[in-house]
Amino acid sequence: MTEIVGCEPIEYTDAYTPSKYGIIFKEKIFTSPSDPTLASINVKLSQAGQSFNNHGLLRYFKVQVLDNDEVIFEKKGWNQINLSNFVFRMNQGLPEKEEEGEEEVEVKHNYVVQAIFDLNMWPECASVNEETEGVTWAMKWYTSETLALVKDTDKEDRERALKQSWEATEPGRADKASSSRRRFQLQKKQRSGEELTEDELAYLSEKRERVRKKDMEEAMAAKPGTKKAPPKADPKKAAGKGAPAATDKAAEDEQEQRTLPQPEEHINSELVTFLTHFK
Repeated sequence: MTEIVGCEPIEYTDAYTPSKYGIIFKEKIFTSPSDPTLASINVKLSQAGQSFNNHGLLRYFKVQVLDNDEVIFEKKGWNQINLSNFVFRMNQGLPEKEEEGEEEVEVKHNYVVQAIFDLNMWPECASVNEETEGVTWAMKWYTSETLALVKDTDKEDRERALKQSWEATEPGRADKASSSRRRFQLQKKQRSGEELTEDELAYLSEKRERVRKKDMEEAMAAKPGTKKAPPKADPKKAAGKGAPAATDKAAEDEQEQRTLPQPEEHINSELVTFLTHFK
């Protein structure tokens, strides 16, 4: 790598935070607005304070330079990558964006440098585990002009704003998502043969019972011909407007129960005498 004489070399370093994208770092680059900046960059990965080479490990990754969200340069390598004599153009006098009808007009530059692990070569990098514990990165810059790096959190900010809008529309969504994620992780742990704690087993059991009850309720609601039980009679209402009709019906039933047979319907003389007496 060619050393550029101009400014003192600057070095940035930080711990790697595992993510589903395998992003090692993503930094915004702020360069001189009035002069082009020539730069050479060295990116090196370490673990527990030593190079991966010293651990006998090879980690494949790539370094990209983006301008206005488009990749303009990319280089891949194992454990360490060098970028030599890269020119960052100045922004002085440039418009913010292209005007309608204009073609190939240079606009203001928004540079970002990022490094990403190859998930196919090292899928374990996407999660916290023994392999990713203690992994750090270091990025050393040799530049002709002063520059600064600031962590790019635009994507995280957009995702956070989106989640907040979901939560505002559907309260409790975040808790449901967190619960589902924990259940999935516990089930994955269980399938891999790992032993779960009593609390974890109780959590899975509780969630299964809730899901079972919910499925039964939905199945009953969707079953054809299923009718709801008729509402119970309200004693207070019965004593009100509908009471006379109920009383008349009860009187008719009682009258039917009191109707006696006619004497001529029987041949027993004693029974005939008894019934004749009630006529």
